[in-house]
Amino acid sequence: MANYVVLPAVSLLFLLVWLTGSKRRRLETPGPRRLPLVGNLFTGIVHEQMAAFANEFGSIFSVNLFGTDAIVVTSVSAARELFVKRSATYATRLPLKMVELCNFHQGLLFQPDANKLRQGRRLLLKGMARRELEQYQDIIQHHTLALLSRLLAEPDDFMNHIQTSMGDLSLEIGYGHRSTGKDDVLARRSKDWVTNFTSTIAFGGFLVNVFPILDRLPEWCPGAPHKKTANAWRKDADNFRRDAYEMVKRAVNTGDGQPSIISKTLTEFRHALDEDVIINSAAQMLTGGHTTVLTLQTFMLAMVLHPEAQEKAKEEIHRVVGSDRLPTFSDWDDLPYTTGIVREVLRWHPVIPLLPRNPIQDDLLNGHFVPKDTMVIVNYWAMLHDEVIFPDHAAFRPERWSELKIDRTNDPFEIAFGFGRRVCPGRAATKELLFTIIASIIATFKISKAKDAHGNEITPPEEFTSGGVIGPVPFKCHIEPRSRVSSQLIAESIQSARIRA
Repeated sequence: MANYVVLPAVSLLFLLVWLTGSKRRRLETPGPRRLPLVGNLFTGIVHEQMAAFANEFGSIFSVNLFGTDAIVVTSVSAARELFVKRSATYATRLPLKMVELCNFHQGLLFQPDANKLRQGRRLLLKGMARRELEQYQDIIQHHTLALLSRLLAEPDDFMNHIQTSMGDLSLEIGYGHRSTGKDDVLARRSKDWVTNFTSTIAFGGFLVNVFPILDRLPEWCPGAPHKKTANAWRKDADNFRRDAYEMVKRAVNTGDGQPSIISKTLTEFRHALDEDVIINSAAQMLTGGHTTVLTLQTFMLAMVLHPEAQEKAKEEIHRVVGSDRLPTFSDWDDLPYTTGIVREVLRWHPVIPLLPRNPIQDDLLNGHFVPKDTMVIVNYWAMLHDEVIFPDHAAFRPERWSELKIDRTNDPFEIAFGFGRRVCPGRAATKELLFTIIASIIATFKISKAKDAHGNEITPPEEFTSGGVIGPVPFKCHIEPRSRVSSQLIAESIQSARIRA
């Protein structure tokens, strides 16, 4: 009996969504033909399909997502025009409905308040600028060595090792808390926070993100299962952020604060920032650690599929650095092929292929009217796979960065981390971290294809997850130390770090 009531109600809501959208002024920007009710259907990989549309409609075009009009930006020049030159107009990013319901929108990624956005960026830029990274060198080294040690002990579990090590690193830099292991409560809560947040930012992950009007349904209705989830996640998220912040605050007040972004903020300029900005911005940094996880997992897949690149980098590292120490960021300029691998990993499969912006006022794009609050989708994948700049864009070729005279504006470090007022404040720190870990892994381990029970090599597919952030689907590979010297180097580096501590 309940279905006879619920189904017409849900159908009515869908009809209202369509009718409401159909009465809005339609975008004038050209785009693919739309279907009634659903708009443009994407049956494959969305960011790749949107990139293909650019070949027909240009670098700025429109699409319709279930009644919601959106502009898609696929070129670096167009992105810089909008998000750098017109940054005041396009600095806003309206949150998806599930993000808002879980109270995840108060961090930097979706912060709607311009003043709080400035404060939050100031906090993270102050704590993560390159000149500030020196104070975190011991922390970075500790977690890099922890990852190498885990790979040495249990190589088959490499995907989890990367997640654990980078999660622990983010937690320590953000809050000064060093995880005690798999049973560490704060580390587990931090991991849950990141998992829940990344689940909410997938446009199709929750139906309420596609049809926000569904949030008007009562919790018992089959069309509103998101409500129970949102209530639980919001409570967990709020408690975690507050508890982690109060932990650091108590330590600072008693003189026991460990080096961290929060302790630095509370010590040097706590009265210049709203307390809720400090609480939310620090937690947002943990999601940056998750993108590093996915980037490193992508690197591992690239090394399995392209052993020739791995060997070239290994030879370069051994020739320049030698075998008596691990590479550090100070080796960046002397290892051009290895830095090319870092850049190519970011370009090959960017972990955030799409992100939205929203103009705070009406605007004109290429002479076409764009109403205030229109969703403007930035297609980072399309920019990093521009066939004019990267003719063999699908190939993984680290040497392209030394062979081609590619303009600095097309460097993945200038694209994948965003533009204008929304550029990732942790870009410098991530650059140093990725290079240090990738170079250290190549120097000490050989990564190759796993084999089945009959000794046949298993070639993993170049397949990635879907959602707001993407990474390779779980795959197997074979990891072994390059030599006894490599194993000894890891052990000696760990011992040396303990002595210095």
